[in-house]
Amino acid sequence: MPKPQNHQAQDGLYQFIESQGDMFRTYYRRGETLYCFQRDNSRGSAILTGSCEISFYECTDAGEPLCVVATPADDRFDRVVMPALRASSDF
Repeated sequence: MPKPQNHQAQDGLYQFIESQGDMFRTYYRRGETLYCFQRDNSRGSAILTGSCEISFYECTDAGEPLCVVATPADDRFDRVVMPALRASSDF
């Protein structure tokens, strides 16, 4: 996972890194820790109904979601980009 480029480190802000539409993830970094928003279909019925939830995760250095963490307020992000909500078959 890349480190933020061309960004001035702003104290305490989550810095946008990239969005991966195929994985329904949007990555942010705060300090040395990587985070992501990810579409969450873990409830099973979400796939059938087309509904979904977005969760905020702390990630491994490789970018894999590790655990759900509390979602910070919007003003704690340098830029808010949410992952795509549609399944790839909908495109």
